[in-house]
Amino acid sequence: MDVAHGVRDEVARLQSQLPPGVRLNVTDGSSINIEDSVNEVKRTLLEGALLTVLIVFLFPGSWRSTVITGLTLPIALIYTFAVMYACGFTINVITLMALSLCVGLLIDDAIVVRENIVRHVQLGADHRTAALDGTKEIALAVLATTFSIVAVFLPVGFMGGIIGRFFHRSALP
Repeated sequence: MDVAHGVRDEVARLQSQLPPGVRLNVTDGSSINIEDSVNEVKRTLLEGALLTVLIVFLFPGSWRSTVITGLTLPIALIYTFAVMYACGFTINVITLMALSLCVGLLIDDAIVVRENIVRHVQLGADHRTAALDGTKEIALAVLATTFSIVAVFLPVGFMGGIIGRFFHRSALP
């Protein structure tokens, strides 16, 4: 996107230096569609996060669940971007799409675990025991869904060739 913006700026600068009657135009504007797609994915991630926090507040009705979910999402996203940066991945339409899918699974897993913990509290367990037992019961299912997503997206991230170049900062010119 930076290259596309730079080209548009340079075309505008060069246009003022051309003789009268000569126009310089960018003939292919696919970068605008790509930028719109990236912005749409960002907007969807934000809307999904806000709706999730609202739904967790309205349905379980617990401020504790709302705070946990509200803090889990940004913390997970910050660490995800840190790992992506450390591995040399760029933020593009594909990685944002994968991120939005993973955020959905994170939210789903967090709600399932939280509801199981609440069930243990309602059965009479103290908060610590309920958290340990409730998480232990669901842990295998949560790990299975997480590892299945990793198994799908990790190989894609390390693809070689032209497609693989889109995922890595160091491979880009």
